[in-house]
Amino acid sequence: MLNRGAASYMAVALHSLQDSFSPGHTQRDKFTDPNAPGGILEIHIYSKQDHSKHSSDDFESGSIDSVHAKAAINASSELMYIAAHAVGNKANFLNDWKLF
Repeated sequence: MLNRGAASYMAVALHSLQDSFSPGHTQRDKFTDPNAPGGILEIHIYSKQDHSKHSSDDFESGSIDSVHAKAAINASSELMYIAAHAVGNKANFLNDWKLF
């Protein structure tokens, strides 16, 4: 049976992880290899968000040709793999989190 709480937490974690690759949410060191994304320099927090700029930045980084999108896809699949591995081992924590 699906644990709805766990699924919701995974959805929120994936959304946050994916947003970390969007220039509308973060500024990262420049990178060209999606397997080695630049470190986060700044996190943008919006109290009164400019929705048009936000959606424009998200759309641009969401293009499959974007190194940001490729990095987000790689990171998302790795997080899901780590979570599935933990579930398969009936672990209460993500064993491979430090490697991630």
